[in-house]
Amino acid sequence: MRRFADETPPGGPLLAVRTADLADKEALLVAGQRGFFTIAQFDGYAAVLIQLATVDPRALREAVTEVWLGRAPAPLAKEYLLMTCEDRPRRQSRSR
Repeated sequence: MRRFADETPPGGPLLAVRTADLADKEALLVAGQRGFFTIAQFDGYAAVLIQLATVDPRALREAVTEVWLGRAPAPLAKEYLLMTCEDRPRRQSRSR
């Protein structure tokens, strides 16, 4: 888990994203994905910072999508989820 207390946060463009709650914030930080971190000023606040120059594009997309789904009006979020499920190629089940 990366925390920057008295240290200067990484340079470059940063994005702050709100998480659903503090438990989600901690889970995201504990996962140790490159580019996700917090600073002392965010203690007690359900949000993380993302260093855009180092974050994996897929992890960034997932984080932004999750944040948006948590804040979007329910009908719009449902419509988005239905559209994205229809657009994804269907996986064939593997027999074990």
